[in-house]
Amino acid sequence: MKRHTLVTLGCLGALLLGLSATPGLAQTKTLRVVAHADVKILDPTFTTAYITRNFGYMVYDMLFGRDDKGVPHPQMVEKYTTSKDGKQWSFTLRPGLKFSDGSPVTAADAVASIERWASKDSIGRAMAASGPQWQVVNASTFTLTLKEPFGLVLDGLSKPSGFPPVINLLQNLTNNWQWLVDVVTSFSVITHFEGFQKGVLDSRDVIFFLSVIGFSLFTTSVILRTHRTN
Repeated sequence: MKRHTLVTLGCLGALLLGLSATPGLAQTKTLRVVAHADVKILDPTFTTAYITRNFGYMVYDMLFGRDDKGVPHPQMVEKYTTSKDGKQWSFTLRPGLKFSDGSPVTAADAVASIERWASKDSIGRAMAASGPQWQVVNASTFTLTLKEPFGLVLDGLSKPSGFPPVINLLQNLTNNWQWLVDVVTSFSVITHFEGFQKGVLDSRDVIFFLSVIGFSLFTTSVILRTHRTN
């Protein structure tokens, strides 16, 4: 029995020695992950689906991020300042930021993305009560002016889930086609149904669902009348 034990221990020792003598073995492995759902929507500001959020983290970036304690820190932002009363904010982007097509990330992109995010997200909507005014100063600097202090500015800009405030190439879209994006979003079943799943309904959700029910009843009555006539 002791002999078999010694042989076994010797084999294990040789195996461990062989593994330790192979440098970089862990680095050569490929991590394969099976996501819990298909990525059907690529815009994290359009839906709160976790799979879209996860995709967004791998493609987009945010002005601020949070550490392991949940404290916001600059990410795309190089530096920022705020007044003592909390009504004036100034943000400067890090130099050299680029989109995947090689075009530079500008303050106009940041402002357009944040304004779009603020119209969808709960923190952004709460900030609206403070009268936020986002303004581009130059290619790398933008400001936020509030009529009243809002204590969740950095928390909102570093929000990790729900609608994460990612920065996208949106300044031209915002100027010319944002109305179309808003119309499509307002009629999206996905957006309203996700709020319903979470037990959160605002007046727009109620109007949407009542409109769907009314349209369905009207369509059904037309079909029944046509069938009776024939």
